[in-house]
Amino acid sequence: MTPARKKTHTFILTGEVIYVADEPTSIQELRATVVADGVNETEDTPGMEIVSGEFKNRKVRLRGSIDQPVPVTLSVWKEEKVIGTFYFVLQPNSKFSFRLLDNAETPKVYLKGSDHRSTNPERKFTFSGDLKKFRDYHPELTMVRVYGTSYELDGSTQYTSYGPVLVDNGKLSIEGDIDKPTLFSIWIEELNSSSMITLMQGIFEPGFNYVIEHVENSETIVISADREGLHTQLISDWLNDPEYLKIREQQHRAFVEFEQSLEANDETSQDLEVGMGDTEKDHEEVLTLTFATVIHLLLSVNMLICLR
Repeated sequence: MTPARKKTHTFILTGEVIYVADEPTSIQELRATVVADGVNETEDTPGMEIVSGEFKNRKVRLRGSIDQPVPVTLSVWKEEKVIGTFYFVLQPNSKFSFRLLDNAETPKVYLKGSDHRSTNPERKFTFSGDLKKFRDYHPELTMVRVYGTSYELDGSTQYTSYGPVLVDNGKLSIEGDIDKPTLFSIWIEELNSSSMITLMQGIFEPGFNYVIEHVENSETIVISADREGLHTQLISDWLNDPEYLKIREQQHRAFVEFEQSLEANDETSQDLEVGMGDTEKDHEEVLTLTFATVIHLLLSVNMLICLR
C-alpha cells in the first residue's frame, strides 16, 4: 500500500515597495525575511528563518509551508540593516500581502488589506469594512489601527492591538482572539496626514462579527454587530437613534456656522483698518453666541447619552 502523502500547508507572501517621497535614482537592493517568534508543535524555534527572498523591480514573492499558525516577524533589509518590521501570525494555506512605504526617512512595513491572527474559532472575532462606500480616501496610504483594552478584577489592564493595515481598494479585514468583551478603538487615518479620517469605538466579544456601516440619511459611519450583544446595547443602538442623529445634525451645522464666522471676521480684519473697536466688539458677540450654541448642543448630546 502506498503511504498517504502528508498534506502540504503552503502560504504565499507578496510585497511591494511604495515610494511616498521621491523615488531614488539608483536601484535599491532589498531583501525580505520571515522569522518565527515562538516555539510550537512543529518545533519552529525563536529566530528560525521560515522563508526569505530578494526584491526585484520593487516586488518580492515568498512561498513556503507550515503545519499550523506561527507568530512571525517580517523584516525588510537594505544591505545588512533592517529598515522595517511587522509582527503578525502566519497562517497555513493563506495569502498575505505587505507594503514597504518608503518616505526616505523612516520606511515602514504594513500588511495590505488584512491582519488575521485568530487561531481559536471559539474565541474568534472579525472586523471588516469597505471604506470606498463612505468617503474619499487615498487608495494606497489609508490605514486602519485597532487597539483593545480590557479590565481585570484585580485592577490591572490588558492591552492588545492589530494592524496598522493599509486598505486594499478600500477594503479591510481583521481577525483575532479574545477571552471576554473588550473595548476597542478603531483609528482610520492617512499616512503623513496631520488629521485623522475618523475614530470609532466598539465593544468586541468572542464569536461576533463586526462591520463598518453607514447610518441611514447621514454621513456618520458606525460599527455594527451581526447580532445582539454589548456593542449593540451600549453603542450602536443609540448611535442610530433618530433623536440623537437630529442633535448631531444640529451640532454639525453649529460648527459650520462657527467656522464661517471665524473666516468672515478674518477677511474683514484684513480689509478694514479703521473702526477696529466696533469690529472687535461685534466679532466677540458673534463668537460668544455661536460658541454658546455649540456648547449647548454638546451638552444635549451628552445628556441624551446618559438618559439612554
